[in-house]
Amino acid sequence: MFELAPSVQKITIFDPIFSQDRKTIIAKEREKIEKRMKLYETLNAEVSDDILVKRKENQQDEQEVLEGVVKRQAYDEESDKKIVLNDSLAQHIEGIEKESQDVVFLNFVLDKLQGEDSLKKEISSAIKNAYTITKPGGKIYGVHDR
Repeated sequence: MFELAPSVQKITIFDPIFSQDRKTIIAKEREKIEKRMKLYETLNAEVSDDILVKRKENQQDEQEVLEGVVKRQAYDEESDKKIVLNDSLAQHIEGIEKESQDVVFLNFVLDKLQGEDSLKKEISSAIKNAYTITKPGGKIYGVHDR
């Protein structure tokens, strides 16, 4: 989302992680990815060509993740007033007007929901909130693992 900032007037990002110490969390994520990247140096090369090709693809994917984390770590959220951080949950959005968003992205949210209600209710609430805050004719995009 931070990569979109130069091309938009304003981005509001909802994520409960913003109520936490983001710098520490991002530093830990970077450390984990860097450790995984070092594993590729020690893997046995005496495997099939198919395994070597897959391993190379995985290494490239890990490198992309690392680059994203490095960019996120270097991003100065205080200097970019286009980005508004909100620690609301997707299923309980606060601080945003109805029908106020041109585009809503649900990035890896629905498959991670959990709470006091059933998972089905949590997912339903998150989707209803997305529709509530999206302008008529606006777009909702979902990206998920499962």
